Amino acid sequence: MPIRRTSLLQAACRMVCTRSPLEGLMALSEIYGEAFWLTWPGFRALVAAGSRAARTVLLKKREHFRSRVDGDPVAQLFRRGLLVTDGPLHEALRREMEPFLRGPELARWIPMILRRTDERIHHWASRKRVDLLEEFRLLTLGILMESLFGLSLEDTELQLLAQMLKMAVAYISPGIWLIWRNGPRCIDISDLHRLDMQIRQWIQDRRKENRHDGDLLSHWMRCRWMDDELIRDQMLTLMIAGHDTVTAWLAWTMGLLLSHPGEMKRIQAELWSVAGHRPPCFEDLGHLPYLEAAARESMRLYPPIPIVNRMAGAPIAVEGYTVPIGTRVMIPIYVLHRRPERWEEASRFQPERFLRPGGVPTGGFDYLPFGGGPRFCVGASFAWMEGRIILIRILQRVRMEPAFGRLTARLGATLEPRGGLPVTIRDIREA
Repeated sequence: MPIRRTSLLQAACRMVCTRSPLEGLMALSEIYGEAFWLTWPGFRALVAAGSRAARTVLLKKREHFRSRVDGDPVAQLFRRGLLVTDGPLHEALRREMEPFLRGPELARWIPMILRRTDERIHHWASRKRVDLLEEFRLLTLGILMESLFGLSLEDTELQLLAQMLKMAVAYISPGIWLIWRNGPRCIDISDLHRLDMQIRQWIQDRRKENRHDGDLLSHWMRCRWMDDELIRDQMLTLMIAGHDTVTAWLAWTMGLLLSHPGEMKRIQAELWSVAGHRPPCFEDLGHLPYLEAAARESMRLYPPIPIVNRMAGAPIAVEGYTVPIGTRVMIPIYVLHRRPERWEEASRFQPERFLRPGGVPTGGFDYLPFGGGPRFCVGASFAWMEGRIILIRILQRVRMEPAFGRLTARLGATLEPRGGLPVTIRDIREA
């Protein structure tokens, strides 16, 4: 069914008022339900906006869809990276990565995560105000580089790398390229070249060192079927996907807790009863249900990846619509997480919904913060552990107050708080 002009006007008004294209999709989904066509000059996509449609695309008929959308900047930047490959290559790359991102050995990284979190907090001691979004960006990037690639970067190195990665993220973020492939882009390509050169230098250095460390980069070096170009693609993919998503999630969680003092107090009381002031350990994570619920609720309201794209690899039917080969299909995770018929008081921050029976819809495709189906985020377990350890440590050591107004979202490659997350530091407890 084509979208009526009145519906487009309603969606456009909501999008303008909220400054969010996601709210425009939300308005259309409230009218058209599970799936609908989204078209304008130069663009046509089927929007799979409900759990049934999402299940069809991501699971039931997944073999008919490709994750690589040729022509999109993400495919151009990542080349043969895990996120944009399909078939045997994707399966082989995933097999090599999974042992480093899942399982009981994840606990070995907790001392390093705590050390880097304490070092980040130390930088705040002489400052009255910090932007938590940018601080989380540096923290998660440092953790990723050290744990996965065995590269322990100093603060100045991290800042330079973060700046280059910001340009890469801007390059792949939604923009005019969706309807005008060769249109002008306000992107400093020189940063992308410098980033590419730096990654290649790390790979060359590791080859020369002939190290046999237990990190993922060293493991790739031992995979005879992986050449330096393929390793480059995986490094860049994980560097962006592995830190930018956790950064956004942490920023939203802290922003929501600071905006809801009652929930913040409840979590602080829970932390005190479980860990007190001692550094958290892996076992503590299973005894902090309200912290876990708040983290899950944060990802429900503001999923780090708000839209997943697929390309029809063959003519396929979705919710009664025939999708021609080569057609883009969009799964708006943001919309799935806020459908009023599936979530009670869907727009409210209510961590307790994850603790009470019936608070979360059953079926599995109403809540997809890490994606769904066989392509479920390969780094989900690592990120879930890392993010909660960081939150615990910061809440143990730092007292802060919001220096921001009403939280609003900015749609880029990830969903981040618009204008950052400035906070006033009131007190820092000694480690």
